[in-house]
Amino acid sequence: MKSVKSLIIALCSPINQFLLGLLFAAVLMGFKRTVLAQRFAVLSVAWLLVCSQYTFSSWLLKPLEHTAPSIELTDPSLHEATHILPLAGYYFANSDLAEHALWSRATIQRLSNAYFLYQHIKKPIILTGGPFLTQSQTPYNEFAAQYFMARGIPKEDIILVPSSPDGPFNTQTELQEAFAYLSQGNPIIVSSATHMRRVDLLMSQLGLVNKILFPVDFLTSGQIKLKVNAPAIDSLHRVYMGLYEYLSYFYYDISIKIRKFSA
Repeated sequence: MKSVKSLIIALCSPINQFLLGLLFAAVLMGFKRTVLAQRFAVLSVAWLLVCSQYTFSSWLLKPLEHTAPSIELTDPSLHEATHILPLAGYYFANSDLAEHALWSRATIQRLSNAYFLYQHIKKPIILTGGPFLTQSQTPYNEFAAQYFMARGIPKEDIILVPSSPDGPFNTQTELQEAFAYLSQGNPIIVSSATHMRRVDLLMSQLGLVNKILFPVDFLTSGQIKLKVNAPAIDSLHRVYMGLYEYLSYFYYDISIKIRKFSA
């Protein structure tokens, strides 16, 4: 299953799609299908150029990132929450980097916004994430707890959710493991904006109706302007993120519907 996921992740990359297109064109050339090979080569180049445009990547990401509205930290509705749950991200354990540089960009946004939320509403922070880090067998949520305690949040306001050491480690298992803490409350779910549509689907599947989605780490502003820019690696990365999220969403959506049909 892990190798299948790795393959899907690789195929979401526009650069890999471009290379596969050229490879297929080369195979066609080998079979003397020159015209068809040329068309595949041109389409591959055109697709890469389209993906490198911010107009296209913004259009692709907008339905994902703006599923839930961006909420001000001072919004009064946040005081109705019972817990704060920043979903797990990534931490570079066993590194010589300074502590603040050990977190990935998306992860530090989740943690820092959870910290700001705590400062405003003083609700317990739920931390998920088992021993999935490649450089350490220490569970991710223990590193996250250290982040918050170093900034003055008392240990009694931090809830560490136990996680199976054997995995799998993904958003679905995160929410399932935290279910006991979430089901009787109104949690604030802090995660990347591209992640929110999938999070909302998975929480609905678990029957978690009461929730406040708090998106962070936006890749787009939500405003789409038609313009042409020089090919941008950043836009290619955005397309990769978008394609991966759409595939993940449809995978879980179809899986849920199949289980309901089979029940």
